[in-house]
Amino acid sequence: MKTKKKFRFVKIFPILLLTVFCLATVAVLVPRVSYAPAKVDDLAELERYLNSLTAAGNPPGLSLVIVKDDRIVYNKAFGYADQPAGLLAKPETVYHWWSTTKVFTATAILQLAEAGKLNLDAPVMEYLPFFKVEYPSAESLPITTRHLLNHSSGLPDNVPAVVGWMHFEDEPDYNQTDLVVKYLPDYSKLLFEPGSQSRYTNFGYMVLGAIIEKVSGEKYEDYIRGHILSPLKMDQTDFVYSESMRSNAAVGMHPLVDYQSMFLPFFYHGRLSNLIREIKDGKMWMNRILADSNPPTGLIGPAEDLARFVAAHLNNGELEGYQMLDAVSVNEMMRDSYINTEGGQVDASIQGLGWEICGQGENFCLEHGGGGPGFGSAIRLYPDRSLGIVITANSTNIDRVGLMDLVAGLDW
Repeated sequence: MKTKKKFRFVKIFPILLLTVFCLATVAVLVPRVSYAPAKVDDLAELERYLNSLTAAGNPPGLSLVIVKDDRIVYNKAFGYADQPAGLLAKPETVYHWWSTTKVFTATAILQLAEAGKLNLDAPVMEYLPFFKVEYPSAESLPITTRHLLNHSSGLPDNVPAVVGWMHFEDEPDYNQTDLVVKYLPDYSKLLFEPGSQSRYTNFGYMVLGAIIEKVSGEKYEDYIRGHILSPLKMDQTDFVYSESMRSNAAVGMHPLVDYQSMFLPFFYHGRLSNLIREIKDGKMWMNRILADSNPPTGLIGPAEDLARFVAAHLNNGELEGYQMLDAVSVNEMMRDSYINTEGGQVDASIQGLGWEICGQGENFCLEHGGGGPGFGSAIRLYPDRSLGIVITANSTNIDRVGLMDLVAGLDW
């Protein structure tokens, strides 16, 4: 018996050794996220840092916009929108925002609640009769729209599967309600009692998109266009690339050797060659892709458009005569229905209605970030300072929180 075990070990030892060697090699070669310094003394020093960050190539390009009160006070781009082609980033450069889209979906839900078309605390099944899930117990409270907004529904997240829920520009878009119907059986077993804790779930925001379609009578994308993008004059933002957006589009970049890169073949299978435009200097430059599920991840646009949305939230829901939300709803999103994440640990982040609460007291702030193939984004609001920060980049590997902390440390 001992001889057989020894023989098996001798056979598998080279495999184990090779595995360890490969993992160690990847650990050495994988590019590290460049963490932002704790502080800079002035705007000139901030710009020097951002120039050096983009010159290092990860991210290759970045846009920063600052909103004070209800207007843009700073708007500048750094690095390259398309480094192989030599195209510099500029204020008009278009990036995919990924999960920053969720705050738009949450805003749309609050609009519909204002209009009396839904109740945040009514069961989701009142709006979506097909929404049948497996609760932890017979005494479980039903999932409500509010639970979906603050990620306390108990629905599982669809990461990492959602990485493969993408399509190319020449492929048809998806109906958002049909997607929820299709995937609900795979995500219907709840992880915890609704309302007991918060755990981030993209799938929950897909369900919110279906609710928007049901109670508004419009496609999700058309509702967002008609009630947020168009009236806020976010003319270069959409879920698909218009001709003018294409002419300013950044090219998504991802390091060739990276933990995430190793999983791309599993999600894209034979389409990986369609995803990658070219490989140069250890970087994958990607062709344009669109999200299948738009309510959690779909919006694309320039940082200066995103800043208009931020300005409206900072200004009690109003911008240039358009009342996107009333002040009561803005306050509810910013300051109501908080819940601690991951079981309520003291050091966990706090989740609000769409917004994540990132500070308390005189440093009270709200934020949301996004990251997906080739792009990253983040927005942060300091309501008591009337300050908003917008960051977009053509790489997922950015220190979003550190950059926003750095920017917020200056006197705007």
